[in-house]
Amino acid sequence: MGYSRQNEKINRKWDLQKAKMDGLGKTYFGGFHLLCLQVERYPPLETRNLLHTDKVVKTQYLPLIIALLKKYPHLRFEGCFNPENEWQKGYNNYTPDHPVMQFVSYQLSLMNKGMDKEEAFSRTEKVFYKNRMESEKKQKVSMALDLDEEASPLYTTGSAYLAEKEAQDKVEFLTGIRDELRLFSHQFIRV
Repeated sequence: MGYSRQNEKINRKWDLQKAKMDGLGKTYFGGFHLLCLQVERYPPLETRNLLHTDKVVKTQYLPLIIALLKKYPHLRFEGCFNPENEWQKGYNNYTPDHPVMQFVSYQLSLMNKGMDKEEAFSRTEKVFYKNRMESEKKQKVSMALDLDEEASPLYTTGSAYLAEKEAQDKVEFLTGIRDELRLFSHQFIRV
């Protein structure tokens, strides 16, 4: 068989490819060349889309909230029906008007003025206790003024509501008996 021009072109092309591969050496077979091709086809993601879990958010509120809820766990449930308050354990995200956030922000303002954490906590407790007593006094006065309005409190359990309804039924029953006795006594006296 003869040596044609077509075979010569193929051999020359093969030699060029072999020379390129030999020149790249280990980097070509190590996968770097393939990585470069992939990067050309599909550029990498921006760095802001990566490593969200590795970021540490340093907020001063979270440790203060945790310490407050350890001492006063009932504050977690205040305003729990507000959808903006995430009161479940571990979330601890509240609106700015929530008592937990008011307490912690006041404590943080005292800490920024130079107090240590424990002293700021105790002083904030005193301030909030004083405010709580004032609000309770106002509530008692308003309840005393509204005695004639027959306002009834809201109950948190069904058994408390049931007990109130049973008491109302007994009052109605006894009132009916009293009225019948009065009617009977008036009839008896006339005779």
